[in-house]
Amino acid sequence: MLMTKRKPVPLFFVILSVLYFIYVISMGDSRMIGDDVGGDPGGMVLPLCMAIFMIAASVYLFLTDTVKEAPRKMGKPELGLFVFTLVVSIAYVLFFRTLGFILCTCCLLFCLCFANCRGGLRREDLKSGGLWLLLALFFQILFYSLGRYITRYLMAAGRNETIPAWMGNAGFTAFVTTAALTGICLVLIFALRKPLSVARAGAAVHDAWVSTLVAVISTQLLYIVFRQLFLVELSRGLIAW
Repeated sequence: MLMTKRKPVPLFFVILSVLYFIYVISMGDSRMIGDDVGGDPGGMVLPLCMAIFMIAASVYLFLTDTVKEAPRKMGKPELGLFVFTLVVSIAYVLFFRTLGFILCTCCLLFCLCFANCRGGLRREDLKSGGLWLLLALFFQILFYSLGRYITRYLMAAGRNETIPAWMGNAGFTAFVTTAALTGICLVLIFALRKPLSVARAGAAVHDAWVSTLVAVISTQLLYIVFRQLFLVELSRGLIAW
């Protein structure tokens, strides 16, 4: 009786999250070389936090998201979205070390956001979705490179006493990087909100634009918090600068 009132998808993600948690534990921990002050919490912190969050969210949805109407079979859009979510989630785990945190996380967030905004997978959305995914990766690499330049410049200037030492610490550099990211994103949002609106560009382009913003901003903020503030050693992958 309990299972007849619960949706199967949250239960599946509970199991998937637990397996991912076991996978993270089995990979072991790593520490940054030369960390004499003990500031590096270890490379396991971020994936472990993600695994715990996934388990908690999946359990919450399983307990609260009950079937209120008569049971019905999963439609083709829902099934396609479910399979797509499963595939990109597995791909994220498999290619995380090879491609790196920045590229993998941006791709994952864009794909999930775009697919959910479109209400499922459509063949006519593949071309625009693919082009906007490349644009999202371009903006992501651009923001990352800009943030790295700002961080390195401030830290070097602080060590050389060109600027006050406190302006070269991790907290201030993270603040400046976040402020620069916020400013650029606000300019882009206000400049492109009308040209990329549903009325002018169409629903697909608008959804792709929103997905790009979500993916780029979320990935960059996660990187700033975990790498610059908590000194978590994230996988660089193809982005080694």
